[in-house]
Amino acid sequence: MIGRLFLIPFVPIYWVSFRIHQVWLRKSSIKAKPLVPMLVVGGLRAGGSGKTSVVIELAQQFTKRGLKVGVLAYWINGYKQEKIWKQVERDWEGASDEAVLIQKKTGLDVYVTRNRERAWWEIASQKKYDLLISDDGFQDPRLVQAYSLVLHSPQRVGFWNLLPLGRYRETSQGLKRGDREFVGPLPWQGTEKVREGQFYRQQEFPQGFAFDKKWVVLCALGDNQSFIEDLKQNGVRVEGVYGKRDHVTFKKSEVKRLKRIYPMGHFLMSEKDFIKFEGLKRELKVTVIKQKIIFSPNDLQKLFFDLKFGSFFKLNK
Repeated sequence: MIGRLFLIPFVPIYWVSFRIHQVWLRKSSIKAKPLVPMLVVGGLRAGGSGKTSVVIELAQQFTKRGLKVGVLAYWINGYKQEKIWKQVERDWEGASDEAVLIQKKTGLDVYVTRNRERAWWEIASQKKYDLLISDDGFQDPRLVQAYSLVLHSPQRVGFWNLLPLGRYRETSQGLKRGDREFVGPLPWQGTEKVREGQFYRQQEFPQGFAFDKKWVVLCALGDNQSFIEDLKQNGVRVEGVYGKRDHVTFKKSEVKRLKRIYPMGHFLMSEKDFIKFEGLKRELKVTVIKQKIIFSPNDLQKLFFDLKFGSFFKLNK
């Protein structure tokens, strides 16, 4: 509680800095009209809003519908200032865990960048794609010509929910800038009705998964708690949790310590975390839990129509 009180004065500082940064970004805009529309999948929350999982699902859905799709993600690791963007292969340490996960799950071209506007313009000029999808970028004012999809929780976000006191980049007022919004991700148990305007997350377990055993969870996600709660709701017996911050990797020394603490332990993690763990999979046997995003078929069809037709009109405003 005392720690939270200490953070209160930093919330106005963050908000002012956020606004100044947006003004600076607007002035640095190249103001060029890209040749291909882009869907920005963003959120009010800094992490854990389901953006990457939604990007994967939408990229797969739109590909099935005949669109040639490319994906943009944030360049977290190995960033080179002289390069605007680069195509992702399998090296997460030179790009990001999210970018490699998207590439692995979709098989599409994925690019990492720290200047989405410039990357959008240059990649669109190649005329390879019908649509680009950006994982995050809703807070970038240079992307006003993009079609923005905003993911948010059912709760209203106020000023005191902002960073660093809370987990949010901006308040619920930011929803007004979006073209469409979806509430979620809501946990899916298989019996709920899929409602329009909402999206759901469903954990997928390997065939023969031992629900009767005690499991140790390794996680470094945007929202570790939701992942753990979903496991428990699905009947997983969680014996222990080893959690880290989003995008942080696991070290060999940590793996050795976990083996000492849980000599008979059974370990599990998400697909995203396993991207960062592949180099250590010989050190520790881990079961990977996949996640699927579920939308209403009507929502998918409306979004597809908006992107195929409405987004072109937005580009030419």
